[in-house]
Amino acid sequence: MGSSKYRKEDIDSDYVKAQKRVKSKKAFQKHFSVYLVMSSFFFLLNQLTSPHHLWFYWPMLGWGIAIAMQYSQLYGIPGIIDPVDEDWERREMEAELRKIKAAKGESFVAEKPIEKLELKSIDPLKQKETRWDENELV
Repeated sequence: MGSSKYRKEDIDSDYVKAQKRVKSKKAFQKHFSVYLVMSSFFFLLNQLTSPHHLWFYWPMLGWGIAIAMQYSQLYGIPGIIDPVDEDWERREMEAELRKIKAAKGESFVAEKPIEKLELKSIDPLKQKETRWDENELV
């Protein structure tokens, strides 16, 4: 195989950077979910206590600015968010590692190998082989 041109320390530090970034993105998504729930709560509270005087948007405005700043740090502007599923964290880790390696001029190979499809050849002689006696057929 040959010797690897990558040092273990570099790979470990890149992995740690990617892991921190993925955790930051995950934390942002949780933070944004809490923001949406609390926005609804403040709106309902405002409507129940003083419907003629709207105040709910003031705390939401300050919190929304913080959310927007956190979003722009993580995703940039305008940014695109991939759907979150079971493989999201692994894909994000690979994407972050790929970006870090590309910045260093290195290539990145994912640790999880792609499963290979095993195709069995069909023997033409076996196709004609029958497992019953032709005389037994009605």
